[in-house]
This record gives sequence, C-alpha cells and structure tokens, in this order.
Amino acid sequence: MGRRKTREHALRLVYQIQINDDDINEQMEQYFLDNDVKNTAKEYIKKAVTYINENCKDIDSVLSMYLAKNWRIERIPKIELAIMRLAYYEILNLEDVPKSVAINEAVELAKTYGSDDAGKYINAVLANIQNGEQ
Repeated sequence: MGRRKTREHALRLVYQIQINDDDINEQMEQYFLDNDVKNTAKEYIKKAVTYINENCKDIDSVLSMYLAKNWRIERIPKIELAIMRLAYYEILNLEDVPKSVAINEAVELAKTYGSDDAGKYINAVLANIQNGEQ
C-alpha cells in the first residue's frame, strides 16, 4: 500500500473521530476490520491519528494563526480541517516526508474531498506554517 493510500486512510479516520465521540482505539480497530489496511500502514495511521487526537487544540491554535483575517477554525468544513491537521502532523513529525510533499498531498486530498476552493486556501495556510509567516 502506497503512502498516498495510507494517508487517505488516516484522513478518513481523523475525520471520523472528529464526528464521533467514541473511543479512538475502538474506532481505529473497527476501521481496520472494515478496510483492507496493511500492517505497515497501520503503524503510520495509528501514530498520526493518536498524535492529532492528543494535540488537536494545539494544532488548531497554530492553524488559526494562519487563517485569513475573518476566518475562524469553527468555520472550516470538518473534512478540510482534518486534511490540515494531518498535513500539520506530517510537517512537524515526519522527517522522511519533505514538507512540500506533505503540503502537496494535502492539496490533492482537498481536491478530492474538499470544496472547490479548499486546495488553494489549504495550500496557503500550510505554506505559511512551513515558512513561519503570519
């Protein structure tokens, strides 16, 4: 299973956990039962989902600093927020994934799952985070 497909599984779980207030470990196990996910992919997915769940408020705080002036994190559609949270995780924690690749993959996920303009603003927010601009 390639990194792109693994990332997509992680996104689906991050989104699911945002929506459902159930135990994340149970949700992950059920997701793995319902989907054909290889063991090597499970490790990445578990780390990403756990990190995002445990650091959600801090991640959102950083994302909020880079949103357009009149946008708030609460206004962002849940799937697009999940995409940015996953990309933020990769930018900060995965040394084997170049930051530009993490951003590009987030934009591609946004084109598939988000609104028409999602890719553009997700790219802008993540690029500013990468560059440390405000």
